[in-house]
Amino acid sequence: NRPQGSPPIVIKITKLADDAILDDYGYSELARLNNVEVPKVHSRYRTKQGGRITVVDETPPSVKKRAGVDANGRANPPRLTPGELNAYRNGIEELNANDRVFLDNHADNYTFRIATEGANAGKSVLVVLDTGGVLPIKSGNPGIARELQRAIDAPSDTIRDYFSINKKAARLEFHKQLAERFDQFIDWAAYNQRLRANGYTGPDFTSLDASKVIGGFQYLPTNGITNPQFAAPPIPVSVLPFPLQHEPTNTYHAALHQHTTLTLKRAA
Repeated sequence: NRPQGSPPIVIKITKLADDAILDDYGYSELARLNNVEVPKVHSRYRTKQGGRITVVDETPPSVKKRAGVDANGRANPPRLTPGELNAYRNGIEELNANDRVFLDNHADNYTFRIATEGANAGKSVLVVLDTGGVLPIKSGNPGIARELQRAIDAPSDTIRDYFSINKKAARLEFHKQLAERFDQFIDWAAYNQRLRANGYTGPDFTSLDASKVIGGFQYLPTNGITNPQFAAPPIPVSVLPFPLQHEPTNTYHAALHQHTTLTLKRAA
């Protein structure tokens, strides 16, 4: 029996226990942040078929769902309000500052609510609904988590155009590009060790290339595709953590080059 006035609960069913263990990892990383919320977990149960039943607080009806489709069935989430955009950036920046990335951050997997308590009272707060897409970055690589996150949130115009032509092929190509650039920075050893300690029985993860049958991490990198609002620079240019005299050599730099009036010149 739950106390009177307690929030409603829902039951989440995960068919595979291994998938639930990935969710647990992301949940533990997100739950310790100040600017990100996750639905409170009340209990977890194993099923006879090897799956997982999780009892969590229901997302309040007042929470705006980010997912949506247009008349042609294409993903078309509503535009973020300035407060929601700021909440997303605050939450993701805090996660990235802790050398973690949220790769499966498409519109179905997060939403917002207006906080009624704490330091964020009266403001929009990022709420992550599906926590399985979080990965750690190897220590000693400052800024890489932010750069990888930015690569997904502000994809190149080439990738964006490719998605408009052939979504499946574009996703495969995007996965491969992200793997080539960032596989070396993901702390696969620490991640796999945490999963194994919690009962994971599948193959070790080794790559951001989701097309790999063995070792490919599964995620949908379409947050910046379906919502171009994320292409704008996330922090004031005056405090950007890299020298502006460099030519854009990665997506983070390229996004600035395309969406600001700055002229970036190669240093002499």
